[in-house]
Amino acid sequence: MRKIQPRVTPSLSPATIFCVAILVFSTLASGCSRPVTAKYGSGKEIVLPKRPSRIVSLAPSNTEILFALGLGDLVKGVTTYCDYPPEATEKPDVGGFMDFSAEKIVSLNPDLILATSGQDQGLAPLIAMGIPVAILDAATMDEIGDCIRVVGDLTGKKREAQKLIAEIEREVETIASKVEAVPDSERPKVMYVAWDDPILTVGPGTLIDHMISLAGGRNIAGATGEPYPTYSMEAVLVEDPDVLLLPRVHGGLDLSALRARTAWKDLTAVREGRVYLLDDNLVSRPGPRAVQGLREIAAALYPELFEVKAP
Repeated sequence: MRKIQPRVTPSLSPATIFCVAILVFSTLASGCSRPVTAKYGSGKEIVLPKRPSRIVSLAPSNTEILFALGLGDLVKGVTTYCDYPPEATEKPDVGGFMDFSAEKIVSLNPDLILATSGQDQGLAPLIAMGIPVAILDAATMDEIGDCIRVVGDLTGKKREAQKLIAEIEREVETIASKVEAVPDSERPKVMYVAWDDPILTVGPGTLIDHMISLAGGRNIAGATGEPYPTYSMEAVLVEDPDVLLLPRVHGGLDLSALRARTAWKDLTAVREGRVYLLDDNLVSRPGPRAVQGLREIAAALYPELFEVKAP
């Protein structure tokens, strides 16, 4: 009778077993990857082949949304202007808002680019390469919430996004409720001086115009039909705003010099000392911190209702 030899099963080291487990998990994960979808309030839809793991942000507001949702580790590139939170400045710099480097972005191997309007020309070669691009735009607080929701849907952070949106909505409601009883006739006339030579302000379709309205003010440029109209000094004197708001930006407007100018000194806002510097990053970036900018505006318009910081 032929002797049957026992079959010997080779022993596997713990390290080998771990590597095999990782390989199997990776294979299963790749096989189970499913497209992720997010819809804008306007009805547009973004569809990605899988949940992104390498994101490049081309706007400070997008960067702030990503970090606020706990997605900092997924951010692989930002613009020069993405300076909040401080951790964002440690990410690879892909260039400016309009003059970002497509070559640098490609080298970061992103599976999602979060951009904003006005960047179409620079995005064209990246889109042609098949890199997914999501355009996030917001000119109201509700639309900021929509952008946060879109990012949450695409990245698996729906719960975090819902929580952040709810926090923003509560703060907006708190601010709006304090000024809702003020009659339109008693609401201060407001001018946001984006620049003074030529005199540039903000009109309908801009986030700051929306904030002024929410905060209980009347934007003197609200009826111009232009997002960024220019004014002559004569026109400003005719409108005679009760409150002047200026951005606090490096190398920007000089508040003391503005107050000292003969023509500006005749304005009610200057005579009554109602000229305020705002944190430009809070009022112009459609991100989670915009609600802080809204509170700054409300405090400037109604110091008796809100805490206001002297400029």
